[in-house]
Amino acid sequence: MRDDVPAWSELVGREAAEPVAYPYFETRDVGAVRRPSRQWLRNAVAGRRVLTLARGKHLALPRYAAPEWRADPIEVAWMMAAARFGRQAPYVSALSAAFVHGAAPRVHGEVHVTVPRWTRSVALPGLDTTVTFHERDPEEWLKHIAWRFLLARRGEEVVIGEAGDIDGAVDMVQPVGVDVETVVGELCNPRVSSPAQTLLDLAHSPMRAGEPAVATDAAAALLRLVDFRELRNLASRQRRHDAVERVGGFREPRRRP
Repeated sequence: MRDDVPAWSELVGREAAEPVAYPYFETRDVGAVRRPSRQWLRNAVAGRRVLTLARGKHLALPRYAAPEWRADPIEVAWMMAAARFGRQAPYVSALSAAFVHGAAPRVHGEVHVTVPRWTRSVALPGLDTTVTFHERDPEEWLKHIAWRFLLARRGEEVVIGEAGDIDGAVDMVQPVGVDVETVVGELCNPRVSSPAQTLLDLAHSPMRAGEPAVATDAAAALLRLVDFRELRNLASRQRRHDAVERVGGFREPRRRP
């Protein structure tokens, strides 16, 4: 567990601020407190205190880590994104999120993470994994759409009315944001798209998941895990009616502009 990972100051033998995504860290983090950093890293790897994931990218090992212990590639991929974009913006997505929710088998050799800006895929030879990053508008969590509700008065009560008995109209807003939740992991608590959000993403663009057939099966499995009213509401907020139709087998009614 996270408490079994040595504190950063203990690991490097210096009082220093902990890297944002620790226990993931980069060579430059070591260079800020230890010189020569490469020699220190070689010794730490040889002493099984650190695992090198790829050039410049490392992981502090838990004290209990046996030689056969292997870090979860999904957690590592999220921490790598968090080191660059902070802990709030990145989230595990696509088939990787479906696996977290128990709706798909683990896709060996690839992890999907959504981030605010375009980011090149990164190979992690230390885990035999490639992290594929998907870009999503960083302001999408804050976006709102305006709905125009027509209000009717019935006695002292104001209700949503029909076209024939309108006293007035009012503009209201509803959040569109991506539905993301935090899960408990072994080394960190990564943010993951919710079951409903994962279903919508897979149904909307199965090709982005890398394995369209597996994405379609995962969406069908997720459909059994979510409240359908929640799914339809989320799809409406994000203008993804077509995705719901594909997984639900019916056509959503369209509102006139």
